Amino acid sequence: MKTYSSVLLQIHFIFAIVAAFAVENASAQERIKVVSPAARSTVSRIENVSGTIDGKGIPFIFVRPIEASLPKKSASKNAVQKNVIGSDRVALTSASSKALTALAVKNPWWVQKNCQLDPNGGFVGQVHFGNSLTPDKTKFEMLCVLVSNLNHAKKLREMYSIDEVPWNIGPRSRTLIFKLDKNKVPSPTNSFVIYPTDADLVGRRATLVGVIPKYGLPVVFVKAVDENTWWVQDIIKPDKKGGFKCDLYFGNESTPNQSKFQIAVAIVEDQLAQNLRKGAAMAKLPRDHLGLQTVAVQLEREITFRNASNQRISK
Repeated sequence: MKTYSSVLLQIHFIFAIVAAFAVENASAQERIKVVSPAARSTVSRIENVSGTIDGKGIPFIFVRPIEASLPKKSASKNAVQKNVIGSDRVALTSASSKALTALAVKNPWWVQKNCQLDPNGGFVGQVHFGNSLTPDKTKFEMLCVLVSNLNHAKKLREMYSIDEVPWNIGPRSRTLIFKLDKNKVPSPTNSFVIYPTDADLVGRRATLVGVIPKYGLPVVFVKAVDENTWWVQDIIKPDKKGGFKCDLYFGNESTPNQSKFQIAVAIVEDQLAQNLRKGAAMAKLPRDHLGLQTVAVQLEREITFRNASNQRISK
């Protein structure tokens, strides 16, 4: 028979293993963290998700309903074959590698494809919670993973859904729960500025071109990188397809060549737009926006005018 002391020793050993696993898991979770939206909040069918990362990798966002809102046939044999990565059902690596430990789920995870890194150590992605047929108040789980292997990332980008999210493709965030509110206004797309793009060269005048969903008004701001004042360029009414244009002005006659500027486009509701005026100076961008995109550009005085269809230097 085992002595009392040996039993206690085994119990302490088990608790030590569990504690070590918890510390390791918590450390991994801290490497990718969702900042917005807040856990257990309501979300629209299309929502912008942002977070922070600590380490190298490509962030991926996975979403699945935790209440019955997907047809049962999605878990059929044929669907399973399409919803896994690689030749092995739970492996992302070659056949010679060990099979990965995977997390089985009741419903498939839907792979969100437009997650982007930002220069401040964060990420932003547009997430779809269900579709037009998804019942209101459906609950969803969301999981973010920092994928460090480029081949794994390429395979994930080719997939719409995955039945199993392997544990060791990279550190993951905490699993967050949200409730769908179909009456909530969807977030605009993360990238609605077509021209200019980051690192473009511009003259003192340029024409911004963009497109937004059919709600809200785009307000365009410009500021010098080394200054704190945002200048309202215009409040624009988009056309029927959501397209819009805005003339931009960078600095003045004494602004040094190669000065850097930031452009910001905020999508705001009509009521907020009425409180803004063209040419106004603002210390901060509006907080109550429906979407925001910033673009960094550099002034080149040789360029007298540019827009999306005119990329050549004109003198």
